[in-house]
Amino acid sequence: MNALFFYFTTLNIMRKKRHLAGVITEEQAKQITGDINKEQDSDSQSVDSLSGGAITEEQAKEIAEAMPNDILKTYVLPAIRYPLTDNVIHRALVSYLSPNPRLKNSVLQRFGYIENWDVSRVTDMNYLFFGEESFNQSLNNWDVSNVENMDGMFHGAISFNQPLNSWNVSKVTNMENMFFRALDFNQPLNSWN
Repeated sequence: MNALFFYFTTLNIMRKKRHLAGVITEEQAKQITGDINKEQDSDSQSVDSLSGGAITEEQAKEIAEAMPNDILKTYVLPAIRYPLTDNVIHRALVSYLSPNPRLKNSVLQRFGYIENWDVSRVTDMNYLFFGEESFNQSLNNWDVSNVENMDGMFHGAISFNQPLNSWNVSKVTNMENMFFRALDFNQPLNSWN
């Protein structure tokens, strides 16, 4: 698994499309987050640019190799991953799922993408995804081995249908209503201890 790296750059989107053909897939390109801005180049022409995005280290290297002359500024910094706690996880999730890109980016910078969150210190996931009807992202990498309460965790997360088979739920004492109204959920849980 690649570590998450933050890739702060300004590059010409038109050149990017030409030079990146075959370098990254369309699906990978969709995973690159950032702001697209209109800027003026040295000839006073309007140029689209991408800045403040998050991609993997491998993607950053591939892009840099594919277009060495197009990147004006590049700073690749390893993301410092902070472990989430009971006091923080609910607020982090609200910000991560927010339509406000500033809120989401603040969570990305601190904790990374949700599928790689360090939840090893969390003991209470009570109603964590309550009412998140469109949420359907992978959580199978989460270390939930210290979680004791999963009451209503996916309550009303209608679209959620991701594998959770790698979870160690041996310390969980409350799973009441964990999948209540998680209508699409249809994953095997027979490997849970």
